[in-house]
Amino acid sequence: MQAMSSKASELFRRNIQTVLHENGLSHASLAEMVGTSRPGITRIISGVDGVTIERADRIANALGFTLSELLEEKLRIPVKNP
Repeated sequence: MQAMSSKASELFRRNIQTVLHENGLSHASLAEMVGTSRPGITRIISGVDGVTIERADRIANALGFTLSELLEEKLRIPVKNP
């Protein structure tokens, strides 16, 4: 399993936090969507644990994004329908 570079991991973590915030989601809800533990998600998002490309791809897909979208400097979050 290949780990992401530190710059990519930082972008990924920041963008995940943005997506969670914008959608009112918690670490627990993301963990449930991914099929992993809340502490595991929290460690990834906080930067305590690294993240493999495979795990990052699963997280991205659970949130409705591609991995490449979550590695962009300026994340584009779709506008919610009222």
